[in-house]
Amino acid sequence: MTLLADALFRPEEIRTRDGRSLLVRAFDLDDLGALVEMYKGFEPKRVAQGLPPPDVPRIAQWLDHLPPKSRSLLAWDGKRVVGHVILCPISDASVE
Repeated sequence: MTLLADALFRPEEIRTRDGRSLLVRAFDLDDLGALVEMYKGFEPKRVAQGLPPPDVPRIAQWLDHLPPKSRSLLAWDGKRVVGHVILCPISDASVE
């Protein structure tokens, strides 16, 4: 059984309904600035469970305090992050 923390995510190119090509890949610490920028411009603010936070300092703090066993995947449109998913383990065999 592979634990989430040990799982490897191969980059995957996907196409949107409107034909744009996006690259989905695992988050790397070097991506933090681009991810914060995406959330800085995210609308509407505080959509679900108060997320994303409303300002840059709280966005950075939130991202820094994600559970250590969670994994993040980012969708890139060129050099810009346009999507983010956080996979949080709820058991050795499943994520939320």
